[in-house]
Amino acid sequence: SREQSRADELAHTLGMDADAITGIACDLQQPGAAASLSEDLAARGIAVTHLVNNARSMSTLAVQADGCTARQAFMGEFELDVVAPYELTMSLARSAAHQLQTVVNI
Repeated sequence: SREQSRADELAHTLGMDADAITGIACDLQQPGAAASLSEDLAARGIAVTHLVNNARSMSTLAVQADGCTARQAFMGEFELDVVAPYELTMSLARSAAHQLQTVVNI
């Protein structure tokens, strides 16, 4: 999640304890965020083996009255759907701390 409180809320909603699920705040649209996330996970002793890229942003999904998406919103969606997953996948794949085996893009 981009907000730690939302990540913590999800863990609580799922009824998981701190050992079963780790919520981490990260805005993948920020430069360097994917590398920082990869490093943060490794520092926590979490080795990623499977990745599901599923990030969404309600602001970039918005459409105007004519049914079209504004160019800036479309570019934000492209960044979140294509650029960020690529950066995160490559950061995890290149890291010796992770053993990335499977990537699913939704």
